[in-house]
Amino acid sequence: QPVLDESTRIYQRLLADDPDEASEISLQIVQDKDDSVQAFYGSAGVAVLRMAVGDHSQAATAEHRLRVVDGMDEVLDELEEQYPSTRQPGAPRVLSMGGKWEIDQLAARMVAHCLEIDGYGVRCASSDVLSNNSAVERPQISRGDVVCVSWMSTEPHAAARNLCRRIRRAWPHARIVLLLWNLPHQELSQD
Repeated sequence: QPVLDESTRIYQRLLADDPDEASEISLQIVQDKDDSVQAFYGSAGVAVLRMAVGDHSQAATAEHRLRVVDGMDEVLDELEEQYPSTRQPGAPRVLSMGGKWEIDQLAARMVAHCLEIDGYGVRCASSDVLSNNSAVERPQISRGDVVCVSWMSTEPHAAARNLCRRIRRAWPHARIVLLLWNLPHQELSQD
């Protein structure tokens, strides 16, 4: 029996700059969960990102953060390849974006992959697309489309309000869904 839980084993492999082993562990977990990528993301995937946020705020070096982000990016590439989208043809109906940091963008990719597996049309983008100086073209959002923003910060309130105002200016008819993955438990019970 492994001494560390699944998410800690993945995180340790990422810190050790071994994304291949992190991918193998992740794929095995998905298979153990009846090939449910969604179950993996909801448990181990989010837990890995929470560990990264915790280390980022405490003592992680820039090198460690880069290893985790790049390594987790490779893990997501592998999962997306092994469990491809079943999306129906047509225009995207959901824009999944990260709130601010690279870790938020990884969470947005996990959300997008889950939705694609369920057949939704999804496009993933960084919140940078809202900048007037962005080199990336701003996606077209139609009435009724959803902009889903993932945050891993434990204190996303002010930044989330600001981003929601920017989203509303860019796409006044879009519905906005905030996924606050890392709020402290006492805040979850508040309005």
